[in-house]
Amino acid sequence: MLTLLILVLLGISIAVGKKNRRAAAAIDFVVALLLLFFRVIPGTGDILDTIFMVLFFIGSIVFFFAPQES
Repeated sequence: MLTLLILVLLGISIAVGKKNRRAAAAIDFVVALLLLFFRVIPGTGDILDTIFMVLFFIGSIVFFFAPQES
């Protein structure tokens, strides 16, 4: 169920990312937090989950502070 939620949020992030980068960055940040709190910390995640979590944190920070295109 958690994997389905993450996939839905990533799909929404891709759709929203075309219009509003900050909203997509916020959704990516939520996905990274979901991976952190429900997969990595309890110990059910493997190294791949940790890599994706770090990449989502970096990507969301970069997209959130990037200048808006007009």
